Amino acid sequence: MSPIGWTLAVTSIFCCFYLISTDARTHTNRHIRQAVPEYYLDVLVVTDYSVWKSWYDKANPEQDAKTRTNEALRNIRQYFTLVIKEVSDLYRSLKTKFRVKFNPVGFYIVENQDQVTTWTVRGADELVNASQAYSNFQSWLKDQQTLPSYDHALLFTGENLDTSDGGNTAGWGSIGTVCNANIPNYYSVSVVEDNGAFQSVFTTMHELGHSLNATHDGTNNRCSGSDRYVMASGSRTNDVTDANQRNVWFFSPCSSAQIDSYVQNTLKNTQGAACLQTALTQVDVPDVTGVIPGQLIDADTQCQRLYGPKSAFNFLGNLSNICLLLSCRDPTDDRGLRYWKRLPATGTTCGDGQWCEVGQCVGSPTAPSVPSCYRDQSNTINHRTCEEMTKVEPDLCYDTDVYQQCCQSCDKSDTRVPGCPYGDRYRGCRHELCNQISSNGRIQSYECCETCNFDMSTWTCMDDSIVDGMTCSKAVERWGYQQCYNSTLAFYCCATCERLRDSTRGRGCEYGNRLLNGCRAPAANDIRENCDTENCCDTCRAQITDSAGCTISLHSFLFFVLVLRPILDFGSIL
Repeated sequence: MSPIGWTLAVTSIFCCFYLISTDARTHTNRHIRQAVPEYYLDVLVVTDYSVWKSWYDKANPEQDAKTRTNEALRNIRQYFTLVIKEVSDLYRSLKTKFRVKFNPVGFYIVENQDQVTTWTVRGADELVNASQAYSNFQSWLKDQQTLPSYDHALLFTGENLDTSDGGNTAGWGSIGTVCNANIPNYYSVSVVEDNGAFQSVFTTMHELGHSLNATHDGTNNRCSGSDRYVMASGSRTNDVTDANQRNVWFFSPCSSAQIDSYVQNTLKNTQGAACLQTALTQVDVPDVTGVIPGQLIDADTQCQRLYGPKSAFNFLGNLSNICLLLSCRDPTDDRGLRYWKRLPATGTTCGDGQWCEVGQCVGSPTAPSVPSCYRDQSNTINHRTCEEMTKVEPDLCYDTDVYQQCCQSCDKSDTRVPGCPYGDRYRGCRHELCNQISSNGRIQSYECCETCNFDMSTWTCMDDSIVDGMTCSKAVERWGYQQCYNSTLAFYCCATCERLRDSTRGRGCEYGNRLLNGCRAPAANDIRENCDTENCCDTCRAQITDSAGCTISLHSFLFFVLVLRPILDFGSIL
């Protein structure tokens, strides 16, 4: 039976976790489970040297060789047990009357370079031919007498796989081989490329689907590969639409029907039924209950394992989008504009108390909390990273847009000084200008909070230097004290108007009449209502005990300057 390859656009891989165990066991070790509509496929996990090396390199280099080796082995077993568990969980999407479960029975891990086999030999192009690796692996399995019993063997490699015609591929397998009574079990194998970032979950699902007799969608069935279900051939991250964006986590109706038919036919054979209905005892398989792939390695680490240590999750301000496609920065692009798209590991954080499940951001009581500032966005600002920019110009963090993009770096630059967290708000601050009101309507002490050591409790207002070509004193002398009732002039000429304010005239009449001319003294028999108290408050004040005028107190002025800060058109009052 000729193997069917599954092509996938693959750009680069970083590393993988690998472990080895050589516990021999026979089918006599099987124990019959309760007859339920659940069928078990026992999987032997085999990893080549490239996988081992990547995990050994990740282990703590300060440890002695034995301790470092044990750490690498422990991590490999945990990682690939999680891969198989994820595959088994995702097979729940099959529309069948039974459930298929995958049971990892043991590991065979090549951890010594002297043990390098001929499974995955690079060609002149530094790539490994997938079909040749598949055949080599089958031949090797045929001669092994001490391996654990298994129904299907999975070879994971950290090498780049390709096809005979030069195409990229992430896996290779054959159709209808698992629990097939007509062929030896060593024919039921798959070769899967792995990078330590759980991308192999999807490839393994696909190749195990082939072993259960599922063909590619669109091949001898009515389904279309463009719908991007598990058994589609080609890239999982291309041609994404609103209709098919989550299909990569599910089987198509055609695949479900093919697998259902294969399992039902296999059950009719005594040997096939025993294969499906019984399960082997696991040997050296760790308990991964409660271990969540996307929490074990976060989004940044997933990208780094895929594209190298200088890559990272391309965060653009919205975490929830990560569940459909994990965007990773291309480390070869200095501008930070190019990125690669992959699929996130289950449980990758996507919000506060939320993580990714089958392409959706869902809440979970066990999902971690996320601070309001998750991290800096990945894009650069004026060709500088957030960290580079805020180290030189922390005052830019006062800008709301900048803070939203660079909250993490801004928080690192925060001086924790109330009202002045990022220092002066503009360059060119001088001590002699402190307490002066600038032409943009802000108090210099506010703009130059670091230089002026700004403290609201000791604030005093000062005049703007020039108002329409005149000092404030000259302007008020020319136009009259009543101009201080105008909030704009009072704003620019704070000190002058404060000096002229006479509170004995009553609230709202501190600067006398608002009219220069036209106010008449009230007759002795005039009643209050007959006096123009709004414009002639000083003239009428003999009859007025309290006026609700519109002049502003210093407290109101401070609120106006520091809180409201309107855009003023001084020309409108002249």
